[in-house]
Amino acid sequence: MGAEGRTLLLSSHIALRRQGGLDVSVSDLGAFALALPTLARGKGIRILELTPSDESLESAFAYLVGGSA
Repeated sequence: MGAEGRTLLLSSHIALRRQGGLDVSVSDLGAFALALPTLARGKGIRILELTPSDESLESAFAYLVGGSA
């Protein structure tokens, strides 16, 4: 929930991994990165690792110019 009590949609896709963990796709990486620590702490979730899965030059450029790859 956002500070004003509204829901903050951060994820467009969540998938469970067979070997444990989650894959999460987001449309706004900045908002997700800012909200994740507070959300996890508030729910008592311990995050062990965050690994970006899409590190292509095209994706980085699209993120910087506000588009989608």
